[in-house]
This record gives sequence, structure tokens and C-alpha cells, in this order.
Amino acid sequence: MNPSHSLHTLVGLNSPTVNDRQGATNDGDTEIKAIFDLLENGEKEIKLSDKYKDVVLVLGNTGSGKSTFTQWLAGDNTKLISKEINEGEFIIEDNNRIGDSTLKSKTIFPELVVDEKTSTAYYDCPGFSDTRSSSNDIVTTYFIKKVLDHAESVKLVFVISYPSVRKGVDRQDFTNLLRHVSDLVKDIDKFKTSIALVATKVDNRYVKRGKSLVLVDDGKVIEGIAGFLQEAREYLVETSKNPQVSSKETKFYEKAMKFVDVLLIKKDIRYSKIGIFRRPDEPGPLSNITLLQEGKELVGNIIHEDLKFTEKDSNDFGYTISEKSKNDVHNLVEEINQNVG
Repeated sequence: MNPSHSLHTLVGLNSPTVNDRQGATNDGDTEIKAIFDLLENGEKEIKLSDKYKDVVLVLGNTGSGKSTFTQWLAGDNTKLISKEINEGEFIIEDNNRIGDSTLKSKTIFPELVVDEKTSTAYYDCPGFSDTRSSSNDIVTTYFIKKVLDHAESVKLVFVISYPSVRKGVDRQDFTNLLRHVSDLVKDIDKFKTSIALVATKVDNRYVKRGKSLVLVDDGKVIEGIAGFLQEAREYLVETSKNPQVSSKETKFYEKAMKFVDVLLIKKDIRYSKIGIFRRPDEPGPLSNITLLQEGKELVGNIIHEDLKFTEKDSNDFGYTISEKSKNDVHNLVEEINQNVG
């Protein structure tokens, strides 16, 4: 695909004005080069296999822990190592990536991870709202769309950090996710059987039962997340009633409420669209940590049993490029046209 044409399509731009052309700067040249370099590298790195046309996309805001989650769920857990950084506080290091010169690029281009046990193809997608540069934002969005175009049917697993979905916290991170979901998925109803939310970095809380401390179980944690989602939905409903809300914003609120409604669907008495990825509770390979292996099985059940693949059409998905990047592209498109002839 012609990169210039792809960028026009990406942001829905018209041809730049004379003022745009006159405003081109050396900074613009640098940004153009960065975009083309990233597009070229991405075409080499991205793996699109005809063997895997039914794919699970792992999506979420930057910093939500998508890569570690994907490797935990589908990769080699002997190479995911829990390390204690403070007393009782553990982090996960991925030995598949430590010292890997392509580590940075893997946060830019969707990475194919195949679960050999289930023959399930996951794409660990770059984070929404990549703030490093407009070039990164544009290119990550372009390659997410390329994966979606290649796939025949999809499941969509949205990942968010647990501190962002607890009652009483600032809803900004969750609202940002809602906006990206609204931009990406044009028809929430069509994909409602294919959507789930997983909260990562879940702290292990204990309550006193008699003389013992007992871990708060997964069901209780998920009920708490559901409570947050219910409050968020009420906020969306109330805000959407403001007479000053634009028609564009009204459409966002409608889609956001539908998305939350999907997440709150129950199967019997449990929430079947919400999963959790806990922090480790001891050091060592995650393959040896019972808590995380049990949790992996539960999340796997959501993805393999509760979610269904939905066949997609070419116009089912939009682009999640930021407004800042759209504005930047206005000043770059003409220069790109000149560079590609």
C-alpha cells in the first residue's frame, strides 16, 4: 500500500492548503522520515500468517501490562520471573525480552504470540495513546488496522490496570479506553459475544477469618470491578443528558454505554466478560506459582469458552489515532506526497 495514501485514509484528511505547504519545517521532514522508517520496519517485523485467520487481539492503553499478560496467557511461563522488589511486593520480568534489541519495536508493532496448547493466535497490540510521538501513534494505529484487515474473525480482549477500575478512583484512564474502543469498534452489538476486559496488576488482598488471613477470591475482586463499571455507566448516562453535549459526543456516550453493558453480562451468577491477572505472591518462575497458574486457567476459560469468534467485514473497525496526531498529519501529508512522487 502506498504509505501516503494509507495516511490519508488513516485520518480522513483532505489535501493540505497552501498555508500548510508554506508551514512545512525541518521538524516536519524529521517526522516524515520517522514515519517512513517505522512503516518500513513494521512491514518486516509484523507476522501475518494465513494459518491464523481467527485471532485474539489484546488491546489497551499504554502501560496497562498487555505484553506481560499475553506472555502469561499464551507464552512460556518458565521465562516469566517474579522478583521481590520490596518486602511482599513483586514484579514480573520477561526473560524472553530482557536484552532483546527489538524490545522497543515490539511495543510499536503488533506481536504474534501463539499458544501451542490451544493453537490460539494472539496479537499483543501496541498501546492506545502512545505519547512518544505522532509518528509512533500513527504507525501503531496503522499496523493494528493491518492485523484486523488480515483476520477473518476476531475476539477482542481489552486490558486495563486494576488501579484504574477500582471504586473511588479517577475514571480518566478508563474513559480514555472507552474513547479508543468507541473509535475502533464501529458496532459494539455485532462484537458483543467477542469482547472481554481483563484487569492486570491486581493486588493480593487478605481478610481476617477467625485467626487466619484469607485471600480475597477472584469472584469478589471481579464484583468490585463490576461495581466500578456500574458507577461509570451511571456517570455516562448523566453526562450524556447535558444539553450542551455535541452530537459526536452523544454517539460516543451511546457506544461507551453499550461497551460497559457487554462487560456486565452475567453467565449464571458470574460476570463472564471480566477477568483478572494478579500480581505474584512469591518469587520464581510464574510456571511454579500456583496462584497465577490457577488464575491463568480462569482467564483462559473466559477467552476459550465464554467468548466467540465473530466474522468481520472490511468496514467494521476504525482508527484510534489521537487528535494531536491528526493535526500533525495535516502539516505532513503534502511533504509525504512530494517524497513518494
